[in-house]
Parts: sequence; structure tokens; C-alpha cells
Amino acid sequence: MLTARGHKLIGGADLRWALVFSPRLWCIAVERSGLVLDTRFVPAAVEDARGTTCLYVLLSGSFAIHGEPGLCFEAPSAFVLSDEHLEGARGARPFTFTAAGRPFAAIQLHFRAADLTVRPAALPVQVALDEPAWEAARAVARLAGEDDAFRHDVSALVERIASLGLVVPAAGTRDGPSRAFAVLWRALRPMIERLYLTPTLQEVGDATGISVRQTDRIIQDFVASFAQVGQGWRPATRHLRLKLATMLLSAESATVADVASAVGYRSSDAMARAFRDAGMPPPTVVKEQIRAAG
Repeated sequence: MLTARGHKLIGGADLRWALVFSPRLWCIAVERSGLVLDTRFVPAAVEDARGTTCLYVLLSGSFAIHGEPGLCFEAPSAFVLSDEHLEGARGARPFTFTAAGRPFAAIQLHFRAADLTVRPAALPVQVALDEPAWEAARAVARLAGEDDAFRHDVSALVERIASLGLVVPAAGTRDGPSRAFAVLWRALRPMIERLYLTPTLQEVGDATGISVRQTDRIIQDFVASFAQVGQGWRPATRHLRLKLATMLLSAESATVADVASAVGYRSSDAMARAFRDAGMPPPTVVKEQIRAAG
């Protein structure tokens, strides 16, 4: 399994995350405090939705769907969503939501659609986990500092979920990545862990030690296998940077310049141009709107 983790302090807020990729699953565990994800302010993916399904395990905080009175999942809760629910598709979203809490902690387990036995519906579908599954989820959410420990925790959670009949047993995380993905990941991991999301193809190629052309092919395969949005490295990272920037703007004491620097824009003006190109209001306005909505 491929792993990465990171920690970011900004404007009095705290963001920690850990990632795991395996051939039939990718997982992200997040713990944050002082940050709000409100997808009313995040542009929807412009491509068609990917064919994966997410089991969302909420350990702390809430996940509230706008325009649906009473539809708010409070921790502890688990539910199934599609990638379109989370990121939108074709420039629109089926619904928007706010995920918040002090702290907020959640695990997203993204499976191939055929591997999850519960199918997404128009709105999230709640599922029941037993106490051993919740204990396994809490172990994952502790974001163990050692890669082997974190991979073990994720595997244990997936195996427990499989024992409940929610996913097929073959969807586990025991299989390793391809050699090409492992080589690519050694180059990308330090960049991802410091939120450096704008490396050139030449930089990645230099870090892998293989040709730029071959690196480009591996990157495209990797994005096609694991990214929720974007038909390539640039579209996928562009969407992720805008999403992260919007969330970090919710930090009470963070300035626009702080956020621009944190997600790799050269300046506040560069981030403002990226927001404008995506059809978003200026970052200062987004920050005000998020604060007013909260």
C-alpha cells in the first residue's frame, strides 16, 4: 500500500491527514479543528463522475446537507455516497453540504462501485457498524505515526467492514501497488505531504529517475486509478487546490496571503486569478461568505 500523511497549522486552525492507496481502494483519514468544508463555495468537478463509491465514516463533528431539513449526520455515523455527491460532476452538484466540528474527524473509504454492497441513492444512505468496526475506525483516526501501523489499522477496518457484508472480501488492502506506481509515489509523497501540488512534469521525472515521457504515462494512469476528479494531473490538482484553499479560508485568523502560500499559489493575486478562472468569487469574498454562513 502507498501511504502519505501531513499536518498543517494555519490561522489558529489545525489540519492532519493520512492517505492509503491500494489496487482496489483508496482511503483518506482527516482530523481538523477550526476549519469548515462548505461545498456551496467549492466549484464542482467539470468531468463526469468516477465509478467509485465512498463509505464515509464520521467519528467527530457533523455532516449537514443543505436544503434537506433534518438531514444532518452527527458522529458517530457511517453512510454511503457517490463521488458525484462529494465532488459534483459536469459543473454541478446534486446537493451541497457542510462538514464541520471542533474537532472534526472522518474517514473516507473509496471502493470500486462493484466492491461495495450498498449502492448510493439520491441522498447518502446510512449504514450500521458494530462496535468492533467503530473501534477499528477510531484506530485509523488516530493517524498512527508509523506507516506500517497506519496501514495495519486501515486493513483491519476494511476487513471488519467486509465481515459485516458491506464490502466484498477481495476489496481489502493486502495487495501491493504496481512497481511503476511505487516509483512514482516515492517522488510524489514528499510533495503531497508538504502540500506542494504544482510540481512540473520535469520535477517529478527528475525525482523518479525515469524519463519525462514515461513519468507522464504513469501519472496519467495513477490519476485515472485514484483521483476523484480530473482527467489528468493538472485538472485533479487544480480542483484539490481550490477545495483546500476554500476550506483553509475558513480558519479564523488566516489571511488570504496565508492560504495562497499554504496551497502553493505564488501570491494572493495568483490565487484570486485561479478563483476567477473557476467561476468563484474573490478569496476575500469567499472568506466573508463562509464566516457569514457559519
